[in-house]
Amino acid sequence: MRTAREELLDVAQRAFAERGFEATGMRDITDQAGVAHGMVRHHFGSKNGLWRAVVDRAVDRYRTALVSYATAENEHPRDVRAATRAAVHAFLTVNAQHPDLLRLTLHESVRGGERLDYLLQQYQPVAALMAPLFHRARRAGYLHQFTQPAFLLFLLTAGAMPFALPALSAGLLGSPLKPGNAQTRRHIERILETLYGPEPPQ
Repeated sequence: MRTAREELLDVAQRAFAERGFEATGMRDITDQAGVAHGMVRHHFGSKNGLWRAVVDRAVDRYRTALVSYATAENEHPRDVRAATRAAVHAFLTVNAQHPDLLRLTLHESVRGGERLDYLLQQYQPVAALMAPLFHRARRAGYLHQFTQPAFLLFLLTAGAMPFALPALSAGLLGSPLKPGNAQTRRHIERILETLYGPEPPQ
């Protein structure tokens, strides 16, 4: 049986991702979760505590999924282009599967503040994971147009953020970017071609 805490986290994640922190009311969350209003204070202390718990859980799931990121690179130990390309592909695929974390980041990125600072701290392990990939690619002659922070910004904005904006992607591309669909595969391939050029013919 699901607990009240799990229900609150699920409902709050959807609400914060769709509407942002400021526009989300605690009464709406507790009513939708079917729990007493006091359960937020009981489990999380405050609205901000609930938001942080939502982020912590989303980030934990995101980082777990990124295990495939390191695996993809290791499948091509001698081919730097193939290894780094596979790693970027895996990174974008994971982000397509976790759009709520991107939406949480998007909302807080408009004005900045403590919540954005908290989110950026959660991305530091991701940046550290990407550092060897980035420097390996640079040594092989790729990605010279980027610094390491600019590379992460490019991947998050041009590469990943469209997954958080289904209405925009559907309006411009004709169909939304969803995990595994043809439109998502084409989007990822465009990003890879921008970074590494087209795949050589077989």
